[in-house]
Amino acid sequence: MPTPGPASIQNYSPQRWPIKPPAGIFAAFLLLLVAVAPAQTTRPVETIAWTELRDTQRNSTLAITICMPRDDQQHPVIIFSHGAYSSAKVYFPLADFWASHGYICILPNHADSLVFTTRDDSNDPWSGPQDYGVWGKPTTQGTWKPIWSERARDLMFLLRNPDLIEKAIPALRGRLDLKHIGVGGHSLGAFAAMLACGTVVDIPGIGPNQSFTDPQVHIAAALLISPQGRGQQGLRDGSWDKLTLPTMVVTGEYDVGVNAEPPTWREEPYLLSPPGGKYLLFVAGANHNSYFGQHIEQKDSNLPLQRKGETDRLMGERIVRDTQTVTLAFWDAFLRDDPAARQFMHSGAVVGDADHRFRIERR
Repeated sequence: MPTPGPASIQNYSPQRWPIKPPAGIFAAFLLLLVAVAPAQTTRPVETIAWTELRDTQRNSTLAITICMPRDDQQHPVIIFSHGAYSSAKVYFPLADFWASHGYICILPNHADSLVFTTRDDSNDPWSGPQDYGVWGKPTTQGTWKPIWSERARDLMFLLRNPDLIEKAIPALRGRLDLKHIGVGGHSLGAFAAMLACGTVVDIPGIGPNQSFTDPQVHIAAALLISPQGRGQQGLRDGSWDKLTLPTMVVTGEYDVGVNAEPPTWREEPYLLSPPGGKYLLFVAGANHNSYFGQHIEQKDSNLPLQRKGETDRLMGERIVRDTQTVTLAFWDAFLRDDPAARQFMHSGAVVGDADHRFRIERR
């Protein structure tokens, strides 16, 4: 059997996802039209911008945004957590793209989002008392509300309560494929996703090896864009020992940490988790927010992965396009078990496209 060649964007073309067979007198005619029509890989997307769900256990409300195919079919589910201070709508370039290829994307708006408040020191998820660092924020009662843990609990609330989602959004009734759920996030959202998927942390004053997983919840795959490494938020050697499900980590050339950690620091969830089904996407020229269309020009790029002669505008567009395509291949491989996607993801241990715009590693 020939050895698979290097991965390239052109080597992966999403397959036409299944169409529900029509019924009635025109069924045969419609099926014939589908059979002879060109392969269609995308569908119109419907967005439900704001729906509030009541969490009675925490006495709180969680607002979610939905991006989904405009049809009545059942689809795999992606729950994606935004970065600190951000919001669901910032990630529409990714969520809309995934939805157009047959995924129902559920995007929570966490309590630190600027859609609820304005940024100041008292609402900073990156500050806290003494050695807590990123652990929380002061409340009006003078206690500390751990934003980071509430984010993880937001994700677990959604995973445990699909019935509440369907009840709040009738258009989703019967359409959530609960056997194929992916969880992802960006930056602080990636941290929440890691916790939901098995990563453990040491919490000052509470104890080591704190876990947020639920054995009753099934997660099929995890996507971690700009995650944290050791030395921050209680992460250390051994934190990722139970991150056993298929996982993709995404980072890039300028994706540094809040304490100026290099991009290689963000690769640690990939490098330090058990091998098997682990993938790293490294994108040339990408900074912390490039993956979803908020690219900032960098003047000093000199890495060999930098695409020669590429303008900053084109680089920003390319980064989004490449991130969309490779992450879609990952979801298709592990939420749909798509053969073409698996071949693309397994095309080599260290690979890159012909223009050296990105590289994919696998372990």
